Amino acid sequence: MNISSITHGENESSVIISFDPSDTTIASACTVECVVDLDRLDNLKGIEVLFLSAVKQLEPSRLPEYQPGVPPRFSYDPAVDAAYVKISDGSAPVQRSGLARFELNVRGEIVRIAVVFPSQD
Repeated sequence: MNISSITHGENESSVIISFDPSDTTIASACTVECVVDLDRLDNLKGIEVLFLSAVKQLEPSRLPEYQPGVPPRFSYDPAVDAAYVKISDGSAPVQRSGLARFELNVRGEIVRIAVVFPSQD
């Protein structure tokens, strides 16, 4: 994983997270509403995607399996139909609504996630 771009603008911030699958050719993409978890300095700690079953490209079975010590960590909670992408450890006391664009290769592997969310007040 590589956080390739972080931009903090007057009204919004954005983060681009790139992954290292063997095939990085983008075959499909989807943009979903999300909740971003931030620390007090506006650093992205995680992304929550609610109602995951409504997003065909992001089926729970396609999420990368958890690998201890290898960020990010993907998890799915079927009780609330939500996926969580934990970017880094640490406290995340701030939550904001945002948009996440997931870009996938032909095998459905996540190649890149671009997240946009309101900047700190």
